[in-house]
Amino acid sequence: MSPPSMVPSTGAVVVDVWATWCGPCRTMEPILEKVSAEFAGEVDMVRVEAGENSAQASELGVMGVPTLISFRDGKEIGRVTGGVGEDAIRAMFAAAAAGGGPTPPSANPTDMFLQGAVALVLIVAGLLLGPSWPLVVVGVAFGAWMVFNLVKTVRLSPSGQGGSPSRPEAPDGVP
Repeated sequence: MSPPSMVPSTGAVVVDVWATWCGPCRTMEPILEKVSAEFAGEVDMVRVEAGENSAQASELGVMGVPTLISFRDGKEIGRVTGGVGEDAIRAMFAAAAAGGGPTPPSANPTDMFLQGAVALVLIVAGLLLGPSWPLVVVGVAFGAWMVFNLVKTVRLSPSGQGGSPSRPEAPDGVP
């Protein structure tokens, strides 16, 4: 399978898929510029505005913004969707530079809080309004989604504490 058209077949690249209307995208932009400057010469950064370049976003398999995808020699080695902090962004660049494996997803505390709050509101509203079982079911689904994301993050983290690793894993045979 060939790499997406905007990704060179050699070297390290981090692709930032963003949108002008996306708040987390705007928050991450200065961090991406800072980290990209730190890895200048080692990792290239390609920015894809999803609204203007929907074909490229589709080619990358992007389902939401912001999405960061790291590539090494044309092969995807990591992906994270949603607003992330500087440590997770730096881990994406470091993994691309080292050719390491996928960066574990991080549990964004804001996302976790919002998912939990929506779940609680839907369950309580469903019980108080009659009860309205469809609302309760949707609330339970949101709660299960939040727990699934949290468990997945903790299980994939090398330290077991969630979040991104402090040092990305190196490829086989590299200390």
